[in-house]
Amino acid sequence: MPYAAAPLPKLTELLKIQILTILSKPFLPLDAQGILIWILTVGGIVAVDTEKRPWFVARLGDIVESCSVREWEQFKRILRRMLWLGSACDAAAYSLWVEVTLQFSK
Repeated sequence: MPYAAAPLPKLTELLKIQILTILSKPFLPLDAQGILIWILTVGGIVAVDTEKRPWFVARLGDIVESCSVREWEQFKRILRRMLWLGSACDAAAYSLWVEVTLQFSK
């Protein structure tokens, strides 16, 4: 199904709204950080080749930096704590990770 015909654009917008609600809280518990990384990663994967992708990349960059996640293997360990199928998701997640790490070098 083409991206535009799928419900993905609407779902990514709804996800973004919910993430903004979470991020507006003054304190994010440590156990919630891993879940937020997973949610932002899934949202960023779904938002590939859209105008929403940079937003997911930026927010993911903020959270991994605050958690001192600097390596792909660290990042992948966090993702694997949640529902994750590496054979289906690792390549897309790695591509997103590369975009996120480009932020660190700026």
